[in-house]
Amino acid sequence: MVRGALDSGAGPAAIEGFFKDYCAEELNGAPKVLTVAGHSFSDLNRKVVSIINLESLRALEAAVGTRVDPLRFRANFYINGWPAWHEFALMGRTMSVGRVAQIKLVKRIVRCAATNVDPRTGA
Repeated sequence: MVRGALDSGAGPAAIEGFFKDYCAEELNGAPKVLTVAGHSFSDLNRKVVSIINLESLRALEAAVGTRVDPLRFRANFYINGWPAWHEFALMGRTMSVGRVAQIKLVKRIVRCAATNVDPRTGA
């Protein structure tokens, strides 16, 4: 495991070094960490957060017959206590997050290919 701040010279170098060693057999060149001021690597151009309903995840696990690590979806919020698939009935509604933030549920998201990778093993 490695940690590094993307806005420092040592941070990106440490991350690049980790992937150079970890993925040595798969890489065709040196890995490079890139940042762009004002850009967000997300599923949408708008600044959004993602919500994963853990009961929906449990229903998915039952359907596919195997455990699915919730971290695979890289959500900003993991919700416990809603019925499976309840999140789809909330589109267009606003909900509170803690005491100071509110979020509006605007659409179902199609997740990027990174969700195809187990976050713990890389498989």
